Amino acid sequence: MSPLRAPVLLAVLSSACALGVAPDIHDTGLVFVDERRVTLDAGLPDDLGAPAMDATVMDDGPADDLVDAPDNGLLLDLTLPLDLPVVIDRPVVIDRPPVDLGCGATPGRTCAPGERRACGNCGTQTCTGDCEWSACAGGGVCAAGATRTQPCGNCGTQSQRCSAACAWESVGGCAGSGPCAPGATQGGGCDPCSQQVCQSNCTWGGCGLRPGNACEHRAGRHSRSCGQCRCGLQFCLGSCQWSTSCVSCCTTCGGCL
Repeated sequence: MSPLRAPVLLAVLSSACALGVAPDIHDTGLVFVDERRVTLDAGLPDDLGAPAMDATVMDDGPADDLVDAPDNGLLLDLTLPLDLPVVIDRPVVIDRPPVDLGCGATPGRTCAPGERRACGNCGTQTCTGDCEWSACAGGGVCAAGATRTQPCGNCGTQSQRCSAACAWESVGGCAGSGPCAPGATQGGGCDPCSQQVCQSNCTWGGCGLRPGNACEHRAGRHSRSCGQCRCGLQFCLGSCQWSTSCVSCCTTCGGCL
């Protein structure tokens, strides 16, 4: 061994020991102590996954020259792994559906689904699933406690009060009712050919001929003058029509003039 190679060999051996490698007594090259790979601490974060850098000592066979770099070289792999996690210091946003704060907290919503309230005359409204009031249902015909006067009977009047159920109830009897309803008819004491008609004030009018009758029979004694002679007469028949013949009370026509 030349005097020049001795110091160089000692320097290489010293470096190898520092890196965790030992001389191979069967070979003039260098070998790894732990799986031929040494990891250097490059000061990177611990959570970068795989080692950020590693150093590899390559043995390409017997060394022709201890200072020959290709025979014994220290290679540093400075390539960062591709799966390094990216750490960003910011709040984590979790995508979750918004919390329903109720219909009252949302613009345009006026009630909570299922809620009920009174409306109209004893009616109710129900809040739908869209947080809107339904139409008023089940209402009555009047407002509880209201009063009114209504026609009753024959031109009579009666007081009414609206009940708690919003329905009209009569108070007392019918006052001022007449004996008949306007337009009603009756024979009364009239001739069989006549009748009485109830007036608009619910009272009976006088006797008048029934529709279609020409005269009152009056037991056959009802007559009128006819033109054949001065003493000629027509009588009302049982059909309530005048006779067609003119009966004279004289022996000769015109004798009664």
